[in-house]
Amino acid sequence: MKLWISDFLSDTLDLDAREVGAYLLLLMAMWKAGGTLSSDEGKLRRMARCGRDWPRVWAGISHHFEEVDGRLTNRRLARELSEAVTKQEVNRQSGALGGKAKALKDKEARLANAIASQSQSQKEYSDTSYRPPSAASEGSDRDQDQGRSEPSIFSVGVAFLTGRGVDERRARSVIGAWRKAGHSDPEILAAFDECSRAGAVEPVAWLNASFDRKPESSVDLKTIFAQIRAEREDESE
Repeated sequence: MKLWISDFLSDTLDLDAREVGAYLLLLMAMWKAGGTLSSDEGKLRRMARCGRDWPRVWAGISHHFEEVDGRLTNRRLARELSEAVTKQEVNRQSGALGGKAKALKDKEARLANAIASQSQSQKEYSDTSYRPPSAASEGSDRDQDQGRSEPSIFSVGVAFLTGRGVDERRARSVIGAWRKAGHSDPEILAAFDECSRAGAVEPVAWLNASFDRKPESSVDLKTIFAQIRAEREDESE
């Protein structure tokens, strides 16, 4: 409850100390009770803490109150209380709207940061040229892949293709199709490198065309070794 000191002193110049104290106690009790008090004088006397002196005190301060339907009120206090309640509700609603706005702003900021981070990651991946592994590293990778749930060609290939706008499911499907068609992992990796250098906009179409331009069957080292061995046997005979 706000106490307008100048107004209060002006309104109580005709009251003695006991009457001023009783009046102030009743105003504070009225504010706490929501703006009205019961007109029962027994209750009022206890709130004002006057005891036997109550009749005299009430006679001096009663003109500051109005009785409506068995309830006492004070016109100035009722107006101040109404304004305080209205202001409190406005502040509550403004705080709720401000909280929602801040939450939305934070969410938009997190989303923007996530998109920027993803775009940067894709750009960095696109700028990376793939190099087919050497024979030694190929063998090492093959040994490591035996303990993995899927060959490394899929993890590398999926990252390469999804970084260029291809859906992950489609990326896995086309890589599997290329391997099933007889293209080796080094051959596919080399094709990724060529595709990256060419800056292909449609990587799957470009890679399919690249594989179509090459012989369908890759070099079979076992066949070559068998031919060499047969030639040596013919020479020894």
